[in-house]
Amino acid sequence: MIYLLGVDHQVQHQKNTQISMVLAFYLSKKVKEFDIKFIGEEWFVDLLRENRVTTTVSQDVANKYDIEHRFCDPDRHERKEIGWSSKKDDHLREKFWLERIKDRTDANIIFVCGADHLGKFNKLLLDSGFESQILPKRFDVIPYLKSQNKDL
Repeated sequence: MIYLLGVDHQVQHQKNTQISMVLAFYLSKKVKEFDIKFIGEEWFVDLLRENRVTTTVSQDVANKYDIEHRFCDPDRHERKEIGWSSKKDDHLREKFWLERIKDRTDANIIFVCGADHLGKFNKLLLDSGFESQILPKRFDVIPYLKSQNKDL
């Protein structure tokens, strides 16, 4: 089963924020609950340096439970190769993600991606013959800040 978790990309790397800590707790809970063996993530290595971090929240959780983690988003060179240039081409990125996780679909997976991809990526997975489910919890920064009565 592939479990899809929608996020605002900020929570993937801003680990000192409360919402990122909640994401880490939630991922840990789901790893145990669903016997997750692999975490895939819409992210690529160069973004670590660009965001001045060494790991993402998802990587930290995978390391904690000694499970495989993989960045699945195409880097800038791969984006050119697949012909992706804008949001209207997101289906090309989503197909790339599927190719990056296909070899692990024999196990339970959590795939972390931007919340705006959930519906389309879930449909691609289902249309491709994979079992998938969108997790009900999302980690969007603006709604979270509003719920905490924080300034935007």
